[in-house]
Amino acid sequence: MNQTRDVSLGMHMLELEITHGCNLNCQMCYIHNPCSQDMPFLLVSRLIDFAFEHGVIDLVITGGEPLLHPDFKAISECVRLRQNSQHSTRVVIQTNGILIDEKIIPYLRCFDFVHLSFDVVEG
Repeated sequence: MNQTRDVSLGMHMLELEITHGCNLNCQMCYIHNPCSQDMPFLLVSRLIDFAFEHGVIDLVITGGEPLLHPDFKAISECVRLRQNSQHSTRVVIQTNGILIDEKIIPYLRCFDFVHLSFDVVEG
């Protein structure tokens, strides 16, 4: 029995590593850079626009620790403005959660998922 399915080809996931800065020093992590390197806000904004305009299914914002990016609040606002569009891109932020408090929670509301990473190495 032959069946034909419509297949949507394209970019299904775009992962943006917006900073190498992190508030932890996990043994298993590949980012052991004492200097924080941050993706410029303009580039982050353009890549967010690209994801929404080109039907990317999942846009994942990560780092290091993305909450440490100096423009994180502006990045959050960029995501919020795009979430109001007709596009169906899901936006995920990956964080270790240590910096989440009452001040940061409003900036996380625009994300469809907040992925908390609990990485433990037993010693």
